[in-house]
Amino acid sequence: MSREVPSGWNSVELNDLTLTPDGLQTGPFGSQLKASEYTGSGIPVVMPSDIVNGKINVRNIARVPEATANRLEAHKLMAGDIVFARRGDIGRCSIVRQEQAGYLCGTGCLRARLNPALITAAFADHLFKSAPVVEWLNGHAVGQTMLNLNTAIISKIPLRLPPLHEQRRIAEILSSVDEAIEATRAVIEQTRKVKQGVLERLLSKGIGHTRFKQTEIGEIPEGWAVRRLADLAEDSRNSFVIGPFGSDLTVKDYCDEGVPVVFVRDVQSDRFRWKSEVYVSPEKAERLRAHSARPGDIVITKMGLPPGIAAEIPPSFENSIVTADIVRLRPNTKIASSAFLAIALNGERVADAVAEITGGQTRPKITLRDYKSISLALPPIEEQRDIVANVEPFKTLIEQEASKLDRLLTIKSALMSDLLTGRKRVTDALPMAAE
Repeated sequence: MSREVPSGWNSVELNDLTLTPDGLQTGPFGSQLKASEYTGSGIPVVMPSDIVNGKINVRNIARVPEATANRLEAHKLMAGDIVFARRGDIGRCSIVRQEQAGYLCGTGCLRARLNPALITAAFADHLFKSAPVVEWLNGHAVGQTMLNLNTAIISKIPLRLPPLHEQRRIAEILSSVDEAIEATRAVIEQTRKVKQGVLERLLSKGIGHTRFKQTEIGEIPEGWAVRRLADLAEDSRNSFVIGPFGSDLTVKDYCDEGVPVVFVRDVQSDRFRWKSEVYVSPEKAERLRAHSARPGDIVITKMGLPPGIAAEIPPSFENSIVTADIVRLRPNTKIASSAFLAIALNGERVADAVAEITGGQTRPKITLRDYKSISLALPPIEEQRDIVANVEPFKTLIEQEASKLDRLLTIKSALMSDLLTGRKRVTDALPMAAE
């Protein structure tokens, strides 16, 4: 970031913008709030995991009785506070909205209470999520196993501060893009729910069946078979493999061009999305040919939350190498359609089987042997294609909305880079925001 401060702006540190006393406050430590005090109802306690997409999400939030919250009055949040994750995923933060006033700042978080005469809460919410601030926090966090922040570090965040009227206009522009992003995410989420409901019916009832039979994996249509995943591979030796371990593939092998490398983050239940943009040289890829994936192969995650997410390698993705946390299945397409396997492996029956295998593990992980033993309900090949055709419109809509979301996120990133640094002043950004 350039050190030049735009005309009319000030160079400040976060500590210059907080109310006193206790403008910066860490969540309760140790014996102040014990795990045994959490309950299923009561006052929400904001932990780092509750800060999702830049907002406080109460879906899985922990709670404490009102009496406990009153005892920890100093840690109660007010509307306009900014809550930071102080460990783990550094840079995660959210504004506290009016309906969230009275929540508790959790042990893994800290909060900043800002002076509204100097900085608006809406502007601060965008500012603290900007790339320069996140990079600064990661560069100044402490700890070996897990990065941590404290109030002393956060108080020193260097910031560029425009006048209040410009802060308000910048926040309006960025918030309008946020609204479009949230609306698009809502369409994706709703479409996923509908798609999953249709998919579960098709995977258990098929199309047009009236006669069913009981099997070891539950009721399925007559004419369907129960097959182990291992039996659906093209051959028994080379079609069901995991990525290379240890020194066979390390960070030192990665480069900016060559043969793509597939990571867990590239495997999503709706589609394969290669976001990693990491390569190995053609020579290295040739040595790792046994771990390659090609169009029509199925890639399945061994680890993750949860493991067991599957996707089909698309026709446009000619060649790649999978990492150690990926299982690659090359199906026998005479009996199992690649597209059908990709959706069947993301169904409830397989998810339940994976959950049973990994139950109780702190970091859920499933082995190649376990995957081979998982059983599927397999329709005849023609019905597999019909099932895929019924699900395809939902996948297409999700892909379209996901592409739209990517474009909006790119626009948001560009706007933040320009507006929060003063590279472009508010009047210059109005035409872009209007688009």
